[in-house]
Order: sequence, then C-alpha cells, then structure tokens
Amino acid sequence: MDFNKKVKAYLKLNGSGSLDTGDDSNLTMESDGTNIFITYWNVNGIPQPTDEQLNSDSNLAEAALITSQSNSIENRRVSYPSMREQFDMIFHELNESGSLSTSGNWFTTIKNVKDSNPKP
Repeated sequence: MDFNKKVKAYLKLNGSGSLDTGDDSNLTMESDGTNIFITYWNVNGIPQPTDEQLNSDSNLAEAALITSQSNSIENRRVSYPSMREQFDMIFHELNESGSLSTSGNWFTTIKNVKDSNPKP
C-alpha cells in the first residue's frame, strides 16, 4: 500500500482529511531507498502516526478506498472527451434540436464515462 495514501487515510480518520500531504509546512516524508518515513510532522491536534496506526485494518481500509477513488477520478479524467469536443457536442445538439436531453450525444457520452468508472 502506498505510504502517502496511508498517511492521507490516517489524517482523514482523525479529522484532517483535507490537509495537503504535499505541503512541507505540515509534514515531510523521505525514503531511504527501501522504506518511506515521516521526517517532519506539524499537524495541529493530531499526533504523528506510528507504523502500527498506519498499518491498522481500519487505516488500510481507508487507504484502499482513497486509492480506489483516486483511480476512479484518473480513469474518468483520461476518458472524458476534451472540453472542445464536449462543447461541440452540446452546440450540435442545441443547433439540431433546440435543447439538451438525456438521450443526446453529450449526455450519453459523459454518462458512459461515469458508468464505466464508478466512484467507490
């Protein structure tokens, strides 16, 4: 399991899920080539996690959910048509029918991406 995801899970489970783990003013992580570890922790009100806390069943389950959500978001991002293509779909539907509908090309294309990459 990705160490950064385990730290994000720990933060989320302890009420700071919106904290940016890439912000060096909050925490820093380094690698010795084999292991990743926290070298600086400045998260207000939350103690630095132990390895046991990061590897607990509840934390690993939350980290797996975060990983799944990240994968879903990335899969959607690369599957959506470009904004230019989407605007073109909308233009043509409006030009041809005068309105947008759930049976139109834009909606069905976007729905297909969402259905193919559901959020966990």
